[in-house]
Amino acid sequence: MAKGYWQPLYLYLRKRGQSHDDACDSVQGFFEFIVSSGFFAHVGREGGKFRSYLLRSLERWCSRDRTRSGALKRGGGVEHVPLDGIEEMERRGDVLGTGDAQQVYDREWAAVMVRRAGERVRGGYEKRGRERWFDLLRAALPGGSGVPPYPEVAAELGASEGAVKKAVFDLRAAFAEALKEEIRSTVRSREEAEQELSYLVGVLAAGHSTD
Repeated sequence: MAKGYWQPLYLYLRKRGQSHDDACDSVQGFFEFIVSSGFFAHVGREGGKFRSYLLRSLERWCSRDRTRSGALKRGGGVEHVPLDGIEEMERRGDVLGTGDAQQVYDREWAAVMVRRAGERVRGGYEKRGRERWFDLLRAALPGGSGVPPYPEVAAELGASEGAVKKAVFDLRAAFAEALKEEIRSTVRSREEAEQELSYLVGVLAAGHSTD
């Protein structure tokens, strides 16, 4: 599970001053620790949000790692974790954005939640053979460019404008539920899920307001 959240950890370490290579090495080493230590057995006992627990665990691991000589580096015995997209992130000059390390971490965590929710929804559309609908309407979801012109989409799909409007409504509802499900998987209760959802929506809104 944690391997899907390398981006927030990587950006957190970069914002804390680590170089690109050092941050990659740290994330790789941390994931080796996760795999070998029975990390997830402790998550439930600790309680609280997985977002916070994962970051605290990274900080503890980095603190211990600094005291050890000959820390493992990429290719030096660490189980390789694909950090998909990391080079593209580095090429973006604004990869770290504004704010402190915690704010950068939370903002990227929220973005990961949104991406995973979108992937979940697209999977449902694919199962129904409606991936074309999803691809044409996904701009209406958070992070997209906005609702596409209904007449154009209707013409592309061979459907009525009314059907397209309803499809946008249904897509947004499916996304909202998928996002809630993604967040519920990182907390212990529905109350925490509602709090986390509200917080992450605020984090994204604040991030967009500074763009």
